[in-house]
Amino acid sequence: MSQFVGPITPTNTNARLVITTGVHRLGSNPRALTVTAVNPRQAGARYTAIAYCDRGTVPTVATKTVRLAGLSTALATVNCPAGTAGVGGGYASGSGAHQVEYLGELVMNSPTQLAVGVANVTKTPTTLTALVYCAAGNVPTEHDTEMSVGGHKLVSAEVTCPSPTKLVWGGLDTSPPSGSGSSFSAVVPVSWYAPTATQWKVTAYNVGTKAGALAAVAYCS
Repeated sequence: MSQFVGPITPTNTNARLVITTGVHRLGSNPRALTVTAVNPRQAGARYTAIAYCDRGTVPTVATKTVRLAGLSTALATVNCPAGTAGVGGGYASGSGAHQVEYLGELVMNSPTQLAVGVANVTKTPTTLTALVYCAAGNVPTEHDTEMSVGGHKLVSAEVTCPSPTKLVWGGLDTSPPSGSGSSFSAVVPVSWYAPTATQWKVTAYNVGTKAGALAAVAYCS
């Protein structure tokens, strides 16, 4: 969850928007979540990482890394091993003073395949790594809520798992960046988290002037 103050325009010196560049389990410690972010503006801002924990067998992890060219988008898909299904997902991309990328898609294409889409808004090439967490047992069902995001608007989309199921994990999907010049759309997620055990909420801001779309995606069991 990042601090946001808008609108994000060249003339608004008070604007704040921290961009997440990675969210995934720490490889050396399955009990730790690591989150990375970039603040592209000179003013400081707050940023909060939230981990959801459970007892039981630690899910296995599968990864796939692809190249992410400058000023472009990339999609990484990764599959669970046979006999397992996705029960969580994450990603990692480059970060630093000369690298800024934002998440555009984090969804399951199928019960066993995770898709992660990221947009690179700088000229510096980097990589994108998709991470899917896999376990045997019940396959979570997908539910989503889609919202329109107007130019320079902040919108939240929320989805609730049907009774008697509860949230296993959640993802998001946004419309691809489009347009150019004074008419473009770029929907940047600001936060995604679970307000309750059955709800998933995603908030995003459209830094462009043309309308885009946002979907909150919940996986319930």
